[in-house]
Amino acid sequence: MILRILSLSFVILSMLAWVPNIVFQMASLWFLMSIPFAVIGFCFAMAVKSKGLIIANGVMFFSIPIVIYGVYILEWVEST
Repeated sequence: MILRILSLSFVILSMLAWVPNIVFQMASLWFLMSIPFAVIGFCFAMAVKSKGLIIANGVMFFSIPIVIYGVYILEWVEST
């Protein structure tokens, strides 16, 4: 039970690392902390064999390229 809570906590920490950049529009390097948080959370999720937490931590691990690609798509749509 404790590992499940820790894994969920690291998913939430990974999301909170993006708050200064996305919500407050501040240039902050906190979003880089989403990578180690997601790796630790992924390890805990693997230990409890929770598919949902494994997927959530995997998505948060790849959140930097997902966000960058999403912003480029939005800029491309707005420019056409």
